Amino acid sequence: MGKSYYIETFGCQMNKGDSDLMARSLETAGYERASGEDTADVIVFNTCSVRSHAEERALARIRSARRNRGALLVVTGCMAQRLGETLLADGTADLVVGPYQSPRLGELLAGHARDGGARVFLSQDPRDFAARIDAAAAGRRDETPFHKWVTITHGCENYCSYCIVPYVRGRLISFPSDAIVRYVERCVEGGATEITLLGQNVNQYGMDSGDIPFHRLLARVAEVPGLLRVNFLTSHPMDFHEDIVRVIADHGTVSRAVHLPLQSGSDRVLALMNRKYTLARYAAVIEHLDKTLPDHAVSTDLIVGFPGETEEDYELTLQAVRRFRFDEAFMYAYSP
Repeated sequence: MGKSYYIETFGCQMNKGDSDLMARSLETAGYERASGEDTADVIVFNTCSVRSHAEERALARIRSARRNRGALLVVTGCMAQRLGETLLADGTADLVVGPYQSPRLGELLAGHARDGGARVFLSQDPRDFAARIDAAAAGRRDETPFHKWVTITHGCENYCSYCIVPYVRGRLISFPSDAIVRYVERCVEGGATEITLLGQNVNQYGMDSGDIPFHRLLARVAEVPGLLRVNFLTSHPMDFHEDIVRVIADHGTVSRAVHLPLQSGSDRVLALMNRKYTLARYAAVIEHLDKTLPDHAVSTDLIVGFPGETEEDYELTLQAVRRFRFDEAFMYAYSP
């Protein structure tokens, strides 16, 4: 098997961060980045399961690559974790690698090439996470040396009723704060001036491990010399506390752009979604941001057509959008 690779990424910023880690793993194992899919010996599809349409789109692309090329096809990400061996049985993929295992992709491919052994890697053992905070790899220069995705948590504890993430990415795991700060320092040494801290809900950082809370981690990262901008994604209105706003206000390097998903303006629908906050709680967060950070920007996510939503519920969401005047909104029709 040849030693060139191509990665196509679907879905969220978490997947973009995972794709960066897979690229580092592959290059450490001796693979070279191909100029495109047509010249790659290994094609990696890092997939998403957040909506059925996302899976359908990814499957169509993978099957197109299967028809057109003889490359080794690797399916990673949330859809890989959800569908597992089905992707092998129907001939869609040659290897299936879940999110816990993807940072070891170079090692897994080497083992497969050597003995043709296991082809499905779906373990959710937290011990497999060491490769995600690898200070030695952080300093490597790549195509976008000025920006790095830095995953600080994996998994989620919220269990929103519409969301598959806790089932395919597992429960919350926070990476050690000292390791994260060292990683960011190495990123800066490698040329990065901007980083984005990633988690399904960054506000819950440290709750599983007894480490420092998110606002203290954010402050430590913001104080790394040479770093010009710190972003973070995503926050949850339930636990977006004043301590976080205070750190943003006190550190000029922390972005004033806050992504705060509302999902619905109806308390009844929010309860059906198991979001654990009310519109009044969300409004209190926005009011505190307005008072403390007059130059801030807020983006949001909205779901319409949630099962049981009425015309009155929908109108309440429209009223909330008019009230909060979001700078950006990502709107989706409910998908099972």
